[in-house]
Amino acid sequence: MSGLVRLRDGKLAGLRILVPVRGTLVAVLLFAACAAIEAPPLEIMQRDSLLGIGKILIVTNPSEQALEEVTLRFENPNGDTKNYTLGSLNTGAETEVGWKKLDGFEVSDAAKVEVRAKGYGRALILDLGR
Repeated sequence: MSGLVRLRDGKLAGLRILVPVRGTLVAVLLFAACAAIEAPPLEIMQRDSLLGIGKILIVTNPSEQALEEVTLRFENPNGDTKNYTLGSLNTGAETEVGWKKLDGFEVSDAAKVEVRAKGYGRALILDLGR
């Protein structure tokens, strides 16, 4: 028996069971693709600040649902950190985050960024230096 089920939020959950073949149990595999173990479905690009003050992140929500409580945590190589909350990010919405929204915090070109959203158990982790 094998199948995929589309849940209401658009996520897929699946079940695959391989039954014994000629007396040998091949495998039993059970999996569920659920948001609790995924990172938020965001596209993130970077650019230089037009004023030369660090990097600017461009955050886009390409998914078919709005994302709630989107937060970014910036960590520069020298250990300085800054947290920023976007709040909601609607379907197809794009926003830029840089020194101005971060109250003067300059995002280094080697910063590490963690992005989280409500309902997603893992952070999307970016290393701007790569």
